[in-house]
Amino acid sequence: MARVLVTRRIDDLDGGDATQTVLFALAGVDYVLDLSDEHAEALRALLRRYAAAGRYICGHRINLDKRRPRVDRVRSQRIRIWARRNGIPLVGDGRIPVRIIALYERQNGQRDT
Repeated sequence: MARVLVTRRIDDLDGGDATQTVLFALAGVDYVLDLSDEHAEALRALLRRYAAAGRYICGHRINLDKRRPRVDRVRSQRIRIWARRNGIPLVGDGRIPVRIIALYERQNGQRDT
């Protein structure tokens, strides 16, 4: 018996199709949203205004004009969400085991970059 698993990313704001995952932090809490290009740009435009007026206190300044956040972090977050939805246990926030990454890539048809 053949089985096809289709994964569809849903825009967290309006339930439409999402084209990208956006990460941001506020008050020490990290957030991840799946958004359409339009919603992602609206969020970046809003944050760009506040970031320009603010000051950073540690780390490095992130270019808010980039179209995508760091690929590895986004990919890891997608794999963690996928694993949770599929009942695959992951321990803590450490490295994701290679076998789980391989399973994710196999079920999603290609390497997610």
